[in-house]
Amino acid sequence: MSPTIDRRQGFVFYFHSFDIYEGRPSIHVGVGSHGDDADAKIWLDDLTVQRQGALSNSELRRALRIVAHRQAKYSEIWYGYKKRSD
Repeated sequence: MSPTIDRRQGFVFYFHSFDIYEGRPSIHVGVGSHGDDADAKIWLDDLTVQRQGALSNSELRRALRIVAHRQAKYSEIWYGYKKRSD
């Protein structure tokens, strides 16, 4: 399961339910839709890029700005989902 948690500026923001077992919150970012291998993965705790995927450098910078602005909200959603899954 990969719940979509936001759509902004042509990006879709989601996480994989199995990522909760990594113990570290992350968010995936796709252009338009989920594409997994093509999508970026960003750690929410320190906003580092785990994987750029097929996003261009400018797309990744835009996505990082959105994630930074909404970091608290995305983290809240991630931890809420994790709590329900425990």
